[in-house]
Amino acid sequence: QMTSLSLKDGKMVVMLFHSEEIPLSYKSISNQDEYKEEMTFFRMKDPAPEIMAQFQLKKLPALFVMTVDDSSEKKEPTE
Repeated sequence: QMTSLSLKDGKMVVMLFHSEEIPLSYKSISNQDEYKEEMTFFRMKDPAPEIMAQFQLKKLPALFVMTVDDSSEKKEPTE
């Protein structure tokens, strides 16, 4: 539910699936204020097999990014 709210706000959703320590690079980026304005960061430790299948994850760690596809919005005709 949180991911859909972020997507509605036009933010990218960045999800880290992991089984061990969170990589330092992910910690660093997810704590930067300039990224928080455009992205929402989530992490899930030891995801259930159903979640792994839903996101088509083969191994951990895995990074999953979701965006809104606004290319289908109607554009104003140009003259």
